[in-house]
Formats: sequence, C-alpha cells, structure tokens
Amino acid sequence: MRALLLILFAVLPTAAIAQLAPSRSGTSTMSYLGGQAGWNELRDFGACYASYETKDALKLVATKPASVEEIETYKQLFRKANQYCLGSVTSLRASSALVRGAIAEGLYKKKIPVPANLAVATVPTVEQVHNVSDAALCYAGSHRGEALSLVNETKPGSKDEYAAIDALWNGFAECIPPIARQSVQIETTLVRFRIAEALWRLGNAPGQAGMPETAK
Repeated sequence: MRALLLILFAVLPTAAIAQLAPSRSGTSTMSYLGGQAGWNELRDFGACYASYETKDALKLVATKPASVEEIETYKQLFRKANQYCLGSVTSLRASSALVRGAIAEGLYKKKIPVPANLAVATVPTVEQVHNVSDAALCYAGSHRGEALSLVNETKPGSKDEYAAIDALWNGFAECIPPIARQSVQIETTLVRFRIAEALWRLGNAPGQAGMPETAK
C-alpha cells in the first residue's frame, strides 16, 4: 500500500491534483482531488527525510525551484535504493516539485536550522517576484499569521487546506506581478509547500524566533 500511495503522484497528471486559477475579476477557481492517505504518506516522507537525510534534504531545497538543477538533483538523490524514509519502496517516482515541497515543509516542521546561504532576511517586492517561490516569500513576509495558520493547522491535500488557500488567495495574488496575475494557474498544495519553505527560510519554524525585522 505504501508503494502504491507514493507512486500515485507519479501517474496522476500534475494539473489534476489541484489547480488555483484566478479569473480577471480577482476571484479564484479551484479543483480538489481527494485521496488524503496518499498526501499523508507524502507529508510523512518529507518529515522523515528532513530529519534523517538532512544533508540531502538541504541539497535539494538549495536548487532553484522548477529548474533543471532541481530535477537532476532529485533524480540523483532518489535513484538510491533502500532509503530509510521510503520504507518498503525501492525508488521514489513522485513529482519533483511535490517531493521538494514535502521535504521543505519537513525542514520547517522539524525545526531544522536554516543555513546562511538559504536564509532570507528581506522579502522580495512584487516587482522582484519571478516565480511562485518569490511570491510565497512576498506573501509570508506580509501575511505571517495566515501563512502560519495554513501550514500549521491544515494537512497537505486536504479540504481544509483547499479552503484556507481559497481564503488567502487574494492576498497571495497581490504578490504576483499584474502582468502575470490574470493567467496564472498554481496547484493548491504547491502554493502551500512554497509558503512552508518561505516560512522556513524566513526563520519561522515552530519554536524559533520571529521573522526578521526587515521582513515584517
């Protein structure tokens, strides 16, 4: 069952998992896919990997999201057999973006210290946003409470997560440059994972000191 659940993310089209597509009126339309057990498996894997394979976890999140380097690093790390966090699974064939996201949230939840080269002290302005990760940093810097609530109080892929992202979308969209805002389509759980990584990079892991003054 564990193997089947993890492989599920490889065979489902990425866009089918969840979409969040703002219309020109500024509202959002989303689709929700169930299968909470599979999302729980991915979440638990990310937390385990962050704890027990911290060096490799940091290596993956150090790459630029959605880059060739990220994909190559992902392939390198998960072609290894008999990894502790995979249990009986011999290889991981999930989306690199979702695996990276689950691991990033694991780093956040497990309070793994942020290396200096990955820490962010000043969040990007809207003009400096070029991708979803930049937008997540922008959002987490200006909507800390909502970001913490999303990541700390909902589960990846859940209906509660879906509702929370629907509620915060207008604020998140403000961190997307206007030229891209009208046509963007982002998976809901990917938004969540990017926000979790942003909170970690900003030093907002549970129990850590608050956000840097420049990011408030």
